[in-house]
Amino acid sequence: MNGRRMAWGMVVIGLVMASGWGVDKRALAAVEAAQKQQAGQTAGKAEQTEEQVVLLARADFALEHGDTQRGIDLLRQAADKGSAEALYRLAIRHAAGKGVAEDPEQARRLMKKAADLGHAEAMREMAEYLMKGYGGPKDAEAGFALMRKAAEAGDGRALFRMALFALGNHYKQADANQGIAWLKQAAEKGYKRAYYFLAAAYLSGEGVEKNLSKAYEWAWKGAEAGELESAYLLGMSLAAGENVPEDVVEGLK
Repeated sequence: MNGRRMAWGMVVIGLVMASGWGVDKRALAAVEAAQKQQAGQTAGKAEQTEEQVVLLARADFALEHGDTQRGIDLLRQAADKGSAEALYRLAIRHAAGKGVAEDPEQARRLMKKAADLGHAEAMREMAEYLMKGYGGPKDAEAGFALMRKAAEAGDGRALFRMALFALGNHYKQADANQGIAWLKQAAEKGYKRAYYFLAAAYLSGEGVEKNLSKAYEWAWKGAEAGELESAYLLGMSLAAGENVPEDVVEGLK
């Protein structure tokens, strides 16, 4: 299915949701759960040696085939060899208690090691740990600084979080222009939620000059990417005949 057909399909979903026609609440819950697991593309993963890559591949194979203990053992071997990716994965497992004992302190120790090695996702997660006081002392300022570092390393979710800080005046970061710039960078990295926030910003005129054409453009990009809220925004606009650019109205005639 090409991007344009996908976008129209998502718009139809948006129209259905806007009207409430035959929407199964369980289906919506499933979509919501999937969206919560969404992550931005990361450009700042630390380089791996050939040995580390082999160990990670073997760990993936074991985990995918149900041999959890073997997979975790291989991750630990890779971590012992200095693999930031293995350290990050083990930290996530200890935080969730997935295949290992749930241990916030161990999760934080491993996450810090991965972050110190330049792993952008680990920097983002460690920033969250610091801001929330997860697994150790809370240090919001250090967490914010590390979140910025993760964003500058190209982590899509970190870029999105920095945008929210700027737009919502968290950590004294009120700067609408910078917030929109962070959002655009997050969108470029493929973080889908950024499309909806950009569309909403241009639609409302919050942080940027109101521009229906740009609002529609970002919402359309979100729909093409399969982002449900962008599709919903398009569906609502088309259903109500409001906030639709004139060129789009003409094209639909």
